Amino acid sequence: SLCDWSSDVCSSDLGISSQTAKAITQNHSTMTNLIESLKTNPECLDNLKMFNGRKINRTTIESLKKYLINT
Repeated sequence: SLCDWSSDVCSSDLGISSQTAKAITQNHSTMTNLIESLKTNPECLDNLKMFNGRKINRTTIESLKKYLINT
């Protein structure tokens, strides 16, 4: 479920906030979907906004990429 996926992202070694995880999971329904999106378009998270309107910071995006696709 979406809640489980969001929890998995939050509980990973990345230390990202629940707001960031929710923004990602709203746009990528599964971990597999996110990984495939990152492989085909490494910039897919660059303009993603959280519910407060702020973009996800660059450090978090880079950490996700390294953790998920080892770039």
